Amino acid sequence: MAFRMQITQDPTGIFTSWNAADEDPCGWTGVFCDDDNRVKKLLIHGAGLAGTISPALSGLPFLRTLSLSNNLLKGSIPSQLSHISSLWKLNLSSNELAGTIPASIGKIPGLRMLDLSSNLLTGAIPPQLFGNCSKLRFVSLSGNALAGSLPVALGSCGSLKFVDFSSNRLTGSVPAEIAFLDELLLLLIQENSLSGDFPSEVLYLPSLDILNGSKNAFSGGLPDRQGDDGCRSLEVLDLSYNSFEGPIPSNFGECQELSLINLSHNRFSSPIPDAIGKLAFLVSLDLSSNAMHGSIPQALTQARFLIELKLSSNDFSGTIPRSLNNLTYLKTLLLGHNMLQGSIPAEVGRLTHLERLDLSFNNITGSIPIQLGDLSHLVLFNVSYNNLTGFIPRRGVLQRFDRSSYIGNTFLCGPPLSLRCTPMVWPGPALSPTLEGGGKTHVLTPYTIAAIVAAILVALGVFIVVILNIKVLTRPKKTPAEVLVYESTPPSPDSSTGVIGKLVLFNPNIPSKYENWQEGTKALVDKDCVIGYGPLGTVYKAVVDGGVALAVKKLSSLGQITSQEAFEREIAILKNVKHRNVVTLEGYYWSPPTKLLLTEYLPNDSLFHHLHQRMEGQLPLPWWRRFKIALGAARGLAYLHHDCRPQVLLFNLKSTNILLDDEFEPHISDYGLRRLLPKLDTYMTDRKLELAVGYVAPEMAVQNLRLTDKCDVYSFGVVLLELVTGRRPVQNLETDAVVLCEYAKAAFEQGRGLQCLDHEMSSFPEAEIMQVFRIGLLCTAQDPSRRPSMAAIVQMMEMLSM
Repeated sequence: MAFRMQITQDPTGIFTSWNAADEDPCGWTGVFCDDDNRVKKLLIHGAGLAGTISPALSGLPFLRTLSLSNNLLKGSIPSQLSHISSLWKLNLSSNELAGTIPASIGKIPGLRMLDLSSNLLTGAIPPQLFGNCSKLRFVSLSGNALAGSLPVALGSCGSLKFVDFSSNRLTGSVPAEIAFLDELLLLLIQENSLSGDFPSEVLYLPSLDILNGSKNAFSGGLPDRQGDDGCRSLEVLDLSYNSFEGPIPSNFGECQELSLINLSHNRFSSPIPDAIGKLAFLVSLDLSSNAMHGSIPQALTQARFLIELKLSSNDFSGTIPRSLNNLTYLKTLLLGHNMLQGSIPAEVGRLTHLERLDLSFNNITGSIPIQLGDLSHLVLFNVSYNNLTGFIPRRGVLQRFDRSSYIGNTFLCGPPLSLRCTPMVWPGPALSPTLEGGGKTHVLTPYTIAAIVAAILVALGVFIVVILNIKVLTRPKKTPAEVLVYESTPPSPDSSTGVIGKLVLFNPNIPSKYENWQEGTKALVDKDCVIGYGPLGTVYKAVVDGGVALAVKKLSSLGQITSQEAFEREIAILKNVKHRNVVTLEGYYWSPPTKLLLTEYLPNDSLFHHLHQRMEGQLPLPWWRRFKIALGAARGLAYLHHDCRPQVLLFNLKSTNILLDDEFEPHISDYGLRRLLPKLDTYMTDRKLELAVGYVAPEMAVQNLRLTDKCDVYSFGVVLLELVTGRRPVQNLETDAVVLCEYAKAAFEQGRGLQCLDHEMSSFPEAEIMQVFRIGLLCTAQDPSRRPSMAAIVQMMEMLSM
């Protein structure tokens, strides 16, 4: 209660259950006890508590976890907390705590986690903080105003996996002793004033996944350690905004897990090593604002999953490689402010996902390829200040951009520039000189004749297309069949009551006349035909006149949907979804008490059933069939993410939602229904732990965070791990829960990946299955930005199937 007395503000009423007369605090909000009624945890997150932290908390001798994060606590951190010798986790992050860090915290013998981030702490990091740190695994002091140097003693914490000292005022160099941390996974020291050379031993730590040293004052070169087995786990390398110089190490090509390299805003002065193109999982390369030279290497286009390529503000010369069209997933291509020559390859127009294209301030000649107008996703386009000539194509997306995208090209003409296009605006043979005799008659050259013929053919083609379009547009369109249907069964003839709803059918093979539906909705939701249950409601099998089998989902909730109009707007999007690996929506039914979704019926149950609920005597799925299911599901999900407009997301993907037909071809169900789901907190509470924890991306538990398609990527990664290991997403729920993602990652890092495979499969290609294992781990990265897109995943898996 001494802690309670120093709290001046409790807006959420946390302490209403705290009663001084109650000798048993185990029922108080935020207090958790063991079987002997001893307080083990004090967890009060995000409750808006104001006040100070009472030193009296040191009187809890059995406390394992003290977490008061995301409140408004002020004052200093009581040094008496070091008296809690049983403490494992201390989390005081995201408050307004000030003063220095008590050195005595380092005396807690079993401390595993220390998070003091996002406060107002000042002073130096006390070396004593790491004097007794053999158990420490996680330390975050980021987002404070700490000064001084990084403690050398940090190197004695042999169990450390996560270190975050970012966004402080730290100075000095990085201690070479950090290289002793063989288990370190993340090192975040960005946004400080650290300087000097960067220790090569730290750069090439064998287990390091993420290294961010950006926005410091590091200098010197990056060491090239040929043949070193370090960096084998490195996935993210960000050393941008420093003063590094010299060449980029060629052995970065040996860091096969690298997906992001950002060395921008330094002084590197070498060509791009060809070895960078060997990085199979590279999705982002940023070398902008350096002094790099040479040509853009053809080898770079071997990194087929690149999404961002930023090489602007360097001294690159030569031409733009035509082989860039190999980078089919590229969204950002920034080559401005270099010395590039030659023309813009028409092949750039094949980069259909491109969103940002900057070729400004170069020496590029020739015309603007008309194919660039087909880049429908383009939001940034800049070819200004080059030597381009000819017409500005008025095609497609190119019509969106104003004159700033084109200025500085003397012989470029047409809207949006003010220079009108005439035959003599740009160099080149348009008309021949006059014949002898001084007359004004012009003779058409072969070039001109060819141009006229081409123009006539184009005009004729346009005319034909217009005529065909007119025919298509004037042809009567097939509209969905609508029929009024009674709820359950129709009323008796002498009754005037009865609920009538609207049944809309998209499949013309389903009978749509009223006489076909005299039994009302009972034809669809017969209680004897239940085939499944889910978060959206009960699923029935129905066979209508004509023998068409349907799966009918009776919605138990409309989630965020508040009206029939809103419901039908959602359906209008989903009815156009057509893909071999996506369940087809056949229709819907709406009445005030009942809402039904009608989809195609898949007879071979779900992937979950074949992995975890096999009938006695049923053989396990062989690997070739599992791979077929994985690839098909990936293609279906990629279609929903990348080809549907608007994008269709699930936030509910799991192996029970991957349905199989007679040929074991997968079909994704329950897509695009996120607004029909219950609120996330209810969903996370009410669903089984296996579904809530096992498949849901970690960011979905964070309120007010914008969710993206990377949530589905995470869930798909869990499905891949299910296929590879044969394990459920969460096992041993009655004792210690084993989460598949954590289990698989730990086993892979320890070299025990082969032991995790589902050995119920009689035989399988180890190399292929381990590659799918790796893709599953990539998809389940904690940081959404590190997960590949579904388009990239499809290409990875298709390469495996070749």
